[in-house]
Amino acid sequence: MLIKTSIAAALCLAGANNAFAQNDRLETIVVTGSMIDEDDLGEIPNVTLRVNADFILYELTYVNSTLEPSERKDEMERMYNAVRRELPKHPTLKLKVGDASASADIETTIFDEAYNNYGTQARMDFVVSADVQSNDSYQDIRERVEAFVDQAGEIGRSQSILDDEQYLGVNDLKSYRPALIKAIWDDIYATSNPSGITELEIKGLEGRTQYIPVGPMELQLFIPYKVEYATTVDR
Repeated sequence: MLIKTSIAAALCLAGANNAFAQNDRLETIVVTGSMIDEDDLGEIPNVTLRVNADFILYELTYVNSTLEPSERKDEMERMYNAVRRELPKHPTLKLKVGDASASADIETTIFDEAYNNYGTQARMDFVVSADVQSNDSYQDIRERVEAFVDQAGEIGRSQSILDDEQYLGVNDLKSYRPALIKAIWDDIYATSNPSGITELEIKGLEGRTQYIPVGPMELQLFIPYKVEYATTVDR
């Protein structure tokens, strides 16, 4: 079997399965920016693709411990409204209600959906999404988010807590797949028998694209494929 024939068939299969799985929708991914485990590195194939994050998420929490329940809720509602009023002044930021794993745009929510009361303390959880602009450093983005929180202020006994951990996000993951598949093909072709008659089998290209953080604003994309070589066939 010629190498080109083997790979072409595998690429067609991978493309067809991927298109079916993604169902013609934009695929947004979010992954924690924390350091990865060394064991994870052993699962990464030789060919990967590094991409810059399109946005970074930060979890923002407001807590309030005012003793009188109605006063506590009133202060938090005023805090909620102050955050919403401040948001349009920061065009590179978006705000959601919830956490990094599940959230809804603040434009689609009301105060009662964000407000949670736990005995003598109330809490509101938000996610701040910061778009990565050209030439941005990580510090630039963090400072923009901190400025938004500072300028929204703190009302009554409401206190803001901006989490130190960031989450990296990429829009439209499937748009990177053709470049990743091509890189895999180029690597296999370059390292195979130059005569083009080495038998091989490629497994895993039908799988979904996976990703890990590799920097403050970088992700590494890969497909966990394997290449199995057979004996050389004489012409």
